Amino acid sequence: MEASPRAAARRTTRAIALAQPVSDDLTEEMLDPSVIDPAFVENLRQLRPTMPCFLSHIGLRDVPHELLNDVSGYYWENWDSDEVGRSALRFKVFAPTLFEPRMAPEGGQVVIIQRVREIDYGSIDDWPAHKAALETHALSNLEQLIPGLKEKMVVMTSASAKTSFRYTLNRRGAMLGWE
Repeated sequence: MEASPRAAARRTTRAIALAQPVSDDLTEEMLDPSVIDPAFVENLRQLRPTMPCFLSHIGLRDVPHELLNDVSGYYWENWDSDEVGRSALRFKVFAPTLFEPRMAPEGGQVVIIQRVREIDYGSIDDWPAHKAALETHALSNLEQLIPGLKEKMVVMTSASAKTSFRYTLNRRGAMLGWE
């Protein structure tokens, strides 16, 4: 029994929505060649994935809310928008416990460090070293904003582009999809 054109269109729409950020191979598998114009698939191949984003979630204790509020925001090395993923953006600091204190135990806070990075995903041979270098960068900069940071840390977990790819299948660990 052949599917109706409407059902095929729904499947195609879902496949396109799912296919946007994922790997090239998976994109090819999800798109049914009988309902997709080959030119459309070729167009998808031409799109560039967005940059991956390094994330660290840090559990802190005994850091005043006022200090977290003061340090929350974007930190820039320069204002060259073409350099955001290379050298312009140092990182973004976000403290979700300022908005929802129940996300942490009494006296605890959560800080999220976000850093967009333009990387050559395929050329990174040592992902643990890559991730450790990004963590070191993030912590050294955050330590300047929150004195005594390391003594106040309870837990820290980080995610690199490889982590993003592993859990989401986003092509090259892309943060948002394609452009």
